[in-house]
Amino acid sequence: TPHVVLSKGISAMADNCIVSETSIIVTGEGSREPVVIFSNDTLTVADIIDIMQKVDPVNFSGEIPDEISAFLPLPVHSTTEVALWFYVKSVAQRYCLAELAVEQGVILPENALDYARAESVIRARVLEASIPDSAGVAEWFKENEEMFLLPERRSILLGYTDTAAVLDSRTVSNFDDLTDCRTVVDSDGAMIPTPPQVEVAFGEVLGPVVFAADSGAFIGPVLLDGELVAWFEVVEIVPPAIALLEDVYPQAERMAASMMFASGFDTLMDELNTTYTVRIDTAAVIKIDLWGGVH
Repeated sequence: TPHVVLSKGISAMADNCIVSETSIIVTGEGSREPVVIFSNDTLTVADIIDIMQKVDPVNFSGEIPDEISAFLPLPVHSTTEVALWFYVKSVAQRYCLAELAVEQGVILPENALDYARAESVIRARVLEASIPDSAGVAEWFKENEEMFLLPERRSILLGYTDTAAVLDSRTVSNFDDLTDCRTVVDSDGAMIPTPPQVEVAFGEVLGPVVFAADSGAFIGPVLLDGELVAWFEVVEIVPPAIALLEDVYPQAERMAASMMFASGFDTLMDELNTTYTVRIDTAAVIKIDLWGGVH
């Protein structure tokens, strides 16, 4: 099912989360800012945060069911925004499976979706058969590598001064001309460039300016919120490229399993039909809730 993940929504997600070691921690309640747009539905920041809170391990006394753990954010080994992008993309894939169920006309009777029974059915007939080995993941990744296209990233030398420096900006042509410039340096006192990052990682104000700048040009002042202004120089432009499989293997494995799940959906329907006496009525189907409700 076609869907679009919005960079502005990812940025809004990042405003409601913090990273603790390698985990994404929800700190806000979210907003109605769209994050994913489907053909006939939208997921907002508040919707994604609600999912993250529902699958929090503290809500489970024992092992988290596989069907629920699929919605857990993966450990963060990149910037928060990139990690959130992959997480939201994975959630969107699961919602696409739910839409597939609607298209197939599956209706579950009231109170029939008992987790203990449904989990055994899904694991036995679909999920366990859908877990690919490393060769299967590599083959799937090669066939679907466009799904892992990383956007352009830029690395910059970045310094900050207070707003008073703006008064003398006409005499500033490089970092050496700045007094009281706050930046990150190495043991020899040389400025350390930022890692290559996507536009949203530089912030709502600075990001667009960084991505409009020419490589090697000294840019500033850029007025930020508060009493700071930014000065920067683009030192590296990394064009859009397909991520390396080893860098996104957990996400690729989950997404491969999800698509294999979809291909085995008829098997799931047959088992549910036997176990729960599922009734097929395409005219009456409106929505199947991923969390077990039927509307």
